[in-house]
Amino acid sequence: IDNNDIHAGDDCIALGGNPFDTRLMQQPEGLRDVTVIGNQVRSEQGYGLKIYALADEPSDGVSDVIVHGLTGRTGISRNGGMYFKDYTNSGKLRRLNVSGVSLEAGGLMPAHDGVNPYGILAEGVGEELTLRDVTVRYPAGFTNPIDAAVVRENVRLLEAVA
Repeated sequence: IDNNDIHAGDDCIALGGNPFDTRLMQQPEGLRDVTVIGNQVRSEQGYGLKIYALADEPSDGVSDVIVHGLTGRTGISRNGGMYFKDYTNSGKLRRLNVSGVSLEAGGLMPAHDGVNPYGILAEGVGEELTLRDVTVRYPAGFTNPIDAAVVRENVRLLEAVA
């Protein structure tokens, strides 16, 4: 996914599986070896980058992802900047490398679940999530804050490199 201008009503770049997708279920190792470089994103209600696993199937995993040069404004009315979540808490997200990101996130109101939008949410990441040179900030002139970085239980390794 290289050098695109993505305007979306929901998540701009979403990498993950749907347990009802018969094509995905035929892939024994899930989604892997994905590169996302130089993209501009804008989303009213979704995340700029969302990487997730929904089901405890061998094919429902995401691994070996490189994201670099993601810029824009996301989660304007709900959600936020970046989201990494394994709903199964079984290590389905592995080796995610994110760098060179500059996003404005949130702005108008609390997220649809009643909490502030997230700058970065990481939950249930399996093997490795590396964030390097990442900036997620609240847009100037808005009054509803974002929760800058939320790391919930079951994150086995989260490495933030300055």
